[in-house]
Amino acid sequence: PIYIPLSAFAEHLRMLDKTRAAGNRVAQNEFRLDYFIPGYLDENAATEGLPADFFGQLLDRGDQVILLLDGLDEVPNEAERKRVREKVEQLVTGRRNKMRVVVTCRTAAYHDQTALDKRFREVRVKPLEESHVKALVTHAYEDVYRLDPRRREKKTAELIDGIRRLEEDRRLRLGNDTERLVTSPLLVRMLII
Repeated sequence: PIYIPLSAFAEHLRMLDKTRAAGNRVAQNEFRLDYFIPGYLDENAATEGLPADFFGQLLDRGDQVILLLDGLDEVPNEAERKRVREKVEQLVTGRRNKMRVVVTCRTAAYHDQTALDKRFREVRVKPLEESHVKALVTHAYEDVYRLDPRRREKKTAELIDGIRRLEEDRRLRLGNDTERLVTSPLLVRMLII
């Protein structure tokens, strides 16, 4: 698996546009995602001891890669999201049709020109059930307080009770049909922190 934040790629494209606008020459391939990924990984990942073209060759082969392209919704505006989406589609065209690519995007930003073409299968992540929230809190505190069982049980009960009260208060204020607030791993993690 190779993780790439799409916001970093969008920033890369903006920098190239500024360079070109300043009258400097920019090669067309520098605008491609397969050009960006090896450079990004060299700067941001543990690549010590790997050949300089390791990630380029891996992307060219494509069959041994799961490319995790995260946060299409974190690209600042619709025009840039469209551009990044086009670059993702360009990446999988042709010889890379064996490559497995996962693109994440919150549903609020996944529409119109942001939506990927038919080669991509859309999967929606369901909200966590209350039992899942409890399990995440329990597992997190089992790790954090593994040497202090009494404190672990106390902290787990406090947070689960706090989440329950939060959801009850919201229902009282907004009505019984109100959707629960704590329904994602991200929200659970924020509450744990």
